[in-house]
Amino acid sequence: MKTVTINRRQMLRGAGGVAVGLPFLPSLVPVKAYAANVAFARVPRFVAITTEHGGISWPNMFPSSAALTNSQEILPGFTARWGALKATFEGNDAVLSPVLRAPATLLTPRIASRMNVLRGLDIPMYMAHQSGAHLGNYSASGGESQTLRNLPTIDQVMAYSSSFYPTLDGIRERVLYHAGKYGLSYNFSVPSKRTGGVQATRPVYSAKTLFEQVFPPPSALAPLGTTPIVDRVLERYRSLRNSNSRLSSGDRQRLDDHIERLADLERKLRARSSSSCSVTPTLPNDGVGTQSTRARPDLMVKQYAAITEVVAMAFACGVTRVALIGITDTFSEAAGDWHQDYAHQWHIPVKQQALAAAVQRVFQSVVLELARKLDVEEAAGVTYLDNTLVQWTQECGWATHDNWSMPVVTVGGAAGALKTGRFCDYQNQNPRALLIAGAASQTRYGGQPIHSGLTYNRWLGTALQAMGVKPEEYAQEGMFGYAQHYPNAKFSKTWVPGVAESANAPLPFLT
Repeated sequence: MKTVTINRRQMLRGAGGVAVGLPFLPSLVPVKAYAANVAFARVPRFVAITTEHGGISWPNMFPSSAALTNSQEILPGFTARWGALKATFEGNDAVLSPVLRAPATLLTPRIASRMNVLRGLDIPMYMAHQSGAHLGNYSASGGESQTLRNLPTIDQVMAYSSSFYPTLDGIRERVLYHAGKYGLSYNFSVPSKRTGGVQATRPVYSAKTLFEQVFPPPSALAPLGTTPIVDRVLERYRSLRNSNSRLSSGDRQRLDDHIERLADLERKLRARSSSSCSVTPTLPNDGVGTQSTRARPDLMVKQYAAITEVVAMAFACGVTRVALIGITDTFSEAAGDWHQDYAHQWHIPVKQQALAAAVQRVFQSVVLELARKLDVEEAAGVTYLDNTLVQWTQECGWATHDNWSMPVVTVGGAAGALKTGRFCDYQNQNPRALLIAGAASQTRYGGQPIHSGLTYNRWLGTALQAMGVKPEEYAQEGMFGYAQHYPNAKFSKTWVPGVAESANAPLPFLT
């Protein structure tokens, strides 16, 4: 029996032009007379969430190593480990680690089964501060990386890939991009031709602006709220809902729920407040990142809740498939200079506790909140989260300014491209790979032996391939995986043959 595959955008064209507000409605997909089966075409989506600084110790960041019950030689002389993610419970919280914890109503077994936690992914050079390295532009940093050439970041590679965006029909923004104090995204000055210098792309700083980018008012000059988005499609929505005999009861409910969420989001973004507005975030030069703002993480939680709502609704309405959310270091009540007094003092227990508490808020209030909003049915048995790869990364690893063992947390199945529910440790357990040990380890790393692992480049390539972008579309001379290859001597002397050369393949244990 022949299977007919139809994508969501094709279906929406035949649904009266209500594309701005409709989810996929299986009962409206045309079925030919010979009773062909209709397959829902799963469309992958990508979100990168980034956190400044980092400096979170392994006992705080990662699950217990006791969970790593499986080991495998992935290269001659290179043994890595993995195990299943399984939360424990402390009071009302589900706990994977001190940072990866949240109320059990949010960190549910279902969400945990769609997560991956990755350890042992190295950027094998000294970078000091970085912003572009999260997504593959290592040169947008300090230290040794300044000698490298600028590259487009993987969000922009996806955005201009015909494999990822085979059509731009209905797409209002290739990338929906919010940033904190520092930029994350880079591309060619003429991106469609991949020519010109690589430069920073321009982010926006408020949920209101994000919303208007993908759901613009009737006039580009009209303020948000002049004509509500839902009002502009309501008549056609009613006609589709009430007069189409093929619309099933399940699709009718799906349509009602979707329109209600869209209307509720717009209502929140049109709301005005006499106090500091927590729904429409302000520009970064008004105090974001300063002591006064950092003392109100409750306002930051509400600010990013609005941003994640816009991203979730934009994905559901099919107006973009890539989003970036850059988070400043403002999820803490701690007084003083966050960089000097806390990030630089990561090895002092009381400072480490403050860092870990701030990053835990990001996990709960941004990463899990977005996952919850995406975990809404897109088609029978499949949610938007199942079709999305949410990547959360930090500026550095255990030690501030060092980029070995960059923590990567993912949520979502990338439209079936990735296995989930795993804690993977890519540090090579071979003694030759030992990077840090001895007296310095005893005092600054709690006696933890730290081995070199696989390269972060390989994760970036894995993410691109999970989104359907093939290596031949992004590979450049001198690259293994994605991003340039520049290991310093500390790393290269610990590697076995094949660590760099194998980086074009997806990471082990995930595919």
